[in-house]
Amino acid sequence: MSQVPEALDAPALAVLQAASRLLAAEGPEALTNRRLASEAGTTTMTIYTRFGSKGGVFDALYLDGIQRLVKAQRAVKRGPTEVEELCLAYRQAALDSPGHYRVVFGDALPGWSPDADLKKKAFASWMVLRDAVFRVSAKRRLRGSADSLAWTLFATCHGLVALELKGLAQVAGDPETAIRNMVHQVLSAA
Repeated sequence: MSQVPEALDAPALAVLQAASRLLAAEGPEALTNRRLASEAGTTTMTIYTRFGSKGGVFDALYLDGIQRLVKAQRAVKRGPTEVEELCLAYRQAALDSPGHYRVVFGDALPGWSPDADLKKKAFASWMVLRDAVFRVSAKRRLRGSADSLAWTLFATCHGLVALELKGLAQVAGDPETAIRNMVHQVLSAA
């Protein structure tokens, strides 16, 4: 059974950083316990004692990815460009930690998926954007459902970021400008 440590000590953090790095650079086949331990400068025992199993590493990587994203989003100041800035924070979190991003929003780990509790924790990221869209919707008296607008913005932002991470961002032009334009167009149409 996997376990996510309450707090990450230096060896556990090193394992997560190694997992994210290996996943982004070489894919899921690189994530063996021996390789993770070697890349983290520790032993396989660290994986078993801190995480229970490799599945526990995946759970912790997922949770860490969500926490990084929520932290980046919560650092965005409220204001007239808040929704744009939240989408840009989402993009930057993905660019800063592509391995984490692939675990949270992709199929990075065949045969593994987060349990219901982890998925529930991931909802915190969605709520930051949703709450911002509700504030903007109330101020601008937008016609559409704030929930629908938030989902539209999230899906479009996610799509643009996924294209960028796959090296296909040139389709949309400059990614930052594309995100700003997308937010403006969605909110203007509402």
